[in-house]
Amino acid sequence: MSANQPISIETYELLLRARILSPEELEDSIKLAERMRMSLGRILEMNGYCSESVLPLVAEVQALVGAGQLTLDAAVKAVDHIVHQHVSLEIALNLVRSTTEIKKEVPLKKNKLGDFLLVTGIITKHQLAIAQNKCINTNLPLGMLLVNMGIISQHVYSCAITMLRLLRDNRIDYDLATHALKRASVRHLSAEESLYDLTGHSDFELESSHSNHLLLLSGLMSSSQLLTAMEVELVEDKPISEVFVQFGYVSELCLHSALHLASMSLDGQVGEEQCCAIIKKMKLAVTDDDVNEILSNLDSGDDLEEHKTFEVADVLLASGILSKDTLAVVKPLALSARKSLLRTLVEAEYLDEETAALINETKDFLDSGMIVMSQANIVLAYSMEHNIDVASSVSLFGWARAAA
Repeated sequence: MSANQPISIETYELLLRARILSPEELEDSIKLAERMRMSLGRILEMNGYCSESVLPLVAEVQALVGAGQLTLDAAVKAVDHIVHQHVSLEIALNLVRSTTEIKKEVPLKKNKLGDFLLVTGIITKHQLAIAQNKCINTNLPLGMLLVNMGIISQHVYSCAITMLRLLRDNRIDYDLATHALKRASVRHLSAEESLYDLTGHSDFELESSHSNHLLLLSGLMSSSQLLTAMEVELVEDKPISEVFVQFGYVSELCLHSALHLASMSLDGQVGEEQCCAIIKKMKLAVTDDDVNEILSNLDSGDDLEEHKTFEVADVLLASGILSKDTLAVVKPLALSARKSLLRTLVEAEYLDEETAALINETKDFLDSGMIVMSQANIVLAYSMEHNIDVASSVSLFGWARAAA
């Protein structure tokens, strides 16, 4: 944590408990910081209460309290050592540990990804404690928080998830996994490249990798969404297909189709572009008959050209239903609750169920290339006004491409 990152109110409360400053001094400093448009930490330093550089250390102590690793009394003493004796965080904790006030009986909450990154030395115990504390408050996956906090890169996140999945499947041992992750991190290699360098083998592709690759190419989910789902799969011991459906990324029917198409693609029966175009169409499939009809057109190659993939947010913004400011507020809520954007909007009463269903249907038609955005805005508005589904509106306007 750098000195210019926001400091939580709990950190200042810890300073109060350690008697570094009084409530009146804190209140006066807050007012002065607002009036001078300066950071509160800088004001505290100017007033001689404490150095601005120690605030991130105090914040880490607070995170250890939140993670159950430190008693409040021990935290207060650690802060006192940091501020008055000008010692490092490690020394302060060692001084407190000598008084046996560290909660040794409460271990750090186990997390497969966190433990793995800790063992490899990519993150520190303090960074893990801070991130886990935020996990408790936000309900976000640990890996995503570590990326958002700038502690690890998305590349390292991806490699770590791959190594853990290979470990779970008994494809590699723990020593190889840790060594390969360190190598991938330092040399900017993929997990597979790092493992190949160390073993000379190239058979480390995961069983579901190609179907996931097709889901990414077809735009049904983003790389960050896929990594999040893979982390939840590992930590909560859930099938990844269940996580995909739980998060609202794809339907079970579409997932089944993607796995089938991945197998066909690997056998050379169909190209990746065709697979992606078909998967997009599968989003509209409701029954097995719908799937069979889409697959029956595979050999003809009709209507399988590549189309732009749209997000729900694209439809909401283009139609004017929600503003960018509202979306900026709701998107983090959806991620934190592990729910789709539309479901979060409904639960927050920004949308009703009927409108959400129409928006989702409109997106499906857009993804399939059956209509363009200008047409989507028209059919969505017409469907909402006349209380009919989007397919009926498309047919009513006579857009032959959509009716095909």
